[in-house]
Amino acid sequence: MARQNRVSPVGELLATPERGLVYGNRGCLHDAEGRIRRAYNGRRWIACRLRFRDRRRSPLMAPGRYTELFFLDEVTALAAGHRPCAECRRGDYERLRIIAGGDAVGADEIDSRLHAERLDPVSGRRRLHEASFGGLPNGAMILRGGRAWLVWGNSLLVWTPAGYKQRTRRPAGGLAEVITPPTLLALLRSEWTPLVPLLHPTGDAGHAHASPELDLPTGKTASILTVRMTSKGQVTIPLELRERYGLGAGVEVEVLATDDGALIRPATANGRGRDAVARMRDRADGGLDADAVLALTRGDDQA
Repeated sequence: MARQNRVSPVGELLATPERGLVYGNRGCLHDAEGRIRRAYNGRRWIACRLRFRDRRRSPLMAPGRYTELFFLDEVTALAAGHRPCAECRRGDYERLRIIAGGDAVGADEIDSRLHAERLDPVSGRRRLHEASFGGLPNGAMILRGGRAWLVWGNSLLVWTPAGYKQRTRRPAGGLAEVITPPTLLALLRSEWTPLVPLLHPTGDAGHAHASPELDLPTGKTASILTVRMTSKGQVTIPLELRERYGLGAGVEVEVLATDDGALIRPATANGRGRDAVARMRDRADGGLDADAVLALTRGDDQA
């Protein structure tokens, strides 16, 4: 039987076999038998990485321990009102802290602000925030016809525990009932690639009904994660992939043009050798000494 530990965009806890790409908690919500007894326990609602320093909690929902929760993706966690964890997602948390007010703002103040944005202080019900469709960033979640919809580009996509399904055109004007709390909406407006998957693969506007497929050799598989490009053409490769493929700081990479798009991989010795030969071919005029040749092979002349 599926545990009731999947979180919807409005913060409800669902029992469904699908898991998710983001992990988190909001305190201990279950009893000794693993049954959910409360919607939250405290104001600290966080969203975490699925893997961090080889930590593993087993069994799940242990008596007296916090309840392990799972989200489809980061935009779902943000809509539910969960902020980035300050430990396993320090960079994401620091970005939020800057947006929320800078060095003078700490976790307790952020959590208090988010709690007021999530829930009505009198009724305790979920709060919605009215905003114009035109001003909503990618990743915002809205309530429409009793269902949660993802705002992405010119489209609205229906959220389900298994991914994004039905797609319709985003209205050009008018007001929306926004689920995502305003403080976390501001985080989405920044040029930011989180340390967890921002968007489930089914949220890609070109693949609203199924995960994209790559033309790979037989027996090969691919994991597809969505990241956001900045105005400078930069993207952040998720930490899990950097660790898996040895893409540490200062490592050279090759960017290859393929039929499916751009492929990034660690630079090979052959690739570096070809570059060095090309540089020497362009420069060699019979007047290079040994030090100059070594500098060219190392790429010391490159900015």
